[in-house]
Amino acid sequence: MVAPITEFRGLIRGTVLADVVLGTLLTGFYDNAPAGAVSPYITFGESEFDPRDPTCITAGIHTLQLDVWSEKKARRECEDICFAVKGLLHLRRHSLVRHAITNVTARFQIFKDPDGITNHGVIAVQAYIEEN
Repeated sequence: MVAPITEFRGLIRGTVLADVVLGTLLTGFYDNAPAGAVSPYITFGESEFDPRDPTCITAGIHTLQLDVWSEKKARRECEDICFAVKGLLHLRRHSLVRHAITNVTARFQIFKDPDGITNHGVIAVQAYIEEN
């Protein structure tokens, strides 16, 4: 059986990588960035599950964090990537193979990393997923 969070992660990665605009902006999308990865790229961050089990089904809210890394001085590159990812995921209809997914939302924040160089975008993608 494939865990709902695993299928959700695949949906996000596939959606982002299939987008033509993001394909021109990103150098990669990683679980863990390899040493020497060139920005801008996205990595998966933390994940969270909040059970919401109504009668007769097993379900909950899954949250995945995406980290956007950009070493350009201007924040614009990071902002453009975060906004494009949000546009692909937020309040759009999505489907999973094994589980039912609804209410996908995405929100983000951008800040300068302590190195003073890297712009770091954090995108939180949430969905209600019913397990099958």
